[in-house]
Amino acid sequence: MSRRVLLLVSVLASSAAALQPAAVPSPMPPEQASAVAGENTQQGAQHTLAGASSAYRAGDYAKASALWSSVLAQGSEQSVDPADILFNLGNAAVRRARPVEALGWYRACLKLAPRRSDARFNATLASTQASLDQSQGSDVTATLGRLISSVTAAESGYASMLLALFAGVCTAVWSWRKDAWLRRLAVASAALALVVLVPYIARELKPNGQEWFVRAPKTATVHSEPRKDAASLFELRAGDQVLGIERVLDWIKIDAESKGRGWMQAGDLMPLDPPFGPIP
Repeated sequence: MSRRVLLLVSVLASSAAALQPAAVPSPMPPEQASAVAGENTQQGAQHTLAGASSAYRAGDYAKASALWSSVLAQGSEQSVDPADILFNLGNAAVRRARPVEALGWYRACLKLAPRRSDARFNATLASTQASLDQSQGSDVTATLGRLISSVTAAESGYASMLLALFAGVCTAVWSWRKDAWLRRLAVASAALALVVLVPYIARELKPNGQEWFVRAPKTATVHSEPRKDAASLFELRAGDQVLGIERVLDWIKIDAESKGRGWMQAGDLMPLDPPFGPIP
């Protein structure tokens, strides 16, 4: 009898335990979940980059370009330098005999890293291979343009702020000691602060929008409407840069500054600013 009672109690206890709801793990804090997702993304980006490098070394430049473009689309800037990927895309385009496209990638690289000499050198070579006229007016104008473009807006702003602060200190000390050299130093520092601020002002005055590069082999037509049979307004040369205003399906409305505005087929353009999409 006692054995039956013990057996019955054991069965009931087992049944009760089985009916207990399973323990639900506590949700991961948002910060931790975000960190884990970011780590997985970075690991995936590194794996894709390794595959792109292997494909490039094996001579499969189309595959390498596709993999590098996918990393750019993911926006994994924390552990990957986008300028390096843009530079690699330019090299792959050269290997695929696409010098105009290569020039676009090198220019996009230079927008992020304006003092990168290898990208500037390769851009010149790509321009020569594509037989593009990259003249920028007189030597003085071209040199001034290169100097302005070699400094980022952030660098220009910080340097100008430091020089202005130094000029203020010199002015304060001069008002106390009345030394002529302090006054001259304050004036020179203030003038230099204004000169250093030019790249920042130049970028701030540019209209807002994504900058695009004409990648058509020779010329591309700008239409009055986003249709192939729409009236042709003007032509743009390969290598020209325009500002994107609006996009409708496979058409982009552009602003070509002195020539005016119109619609271009997206296939004739490639972006110079993020987001970077895949180039067929």
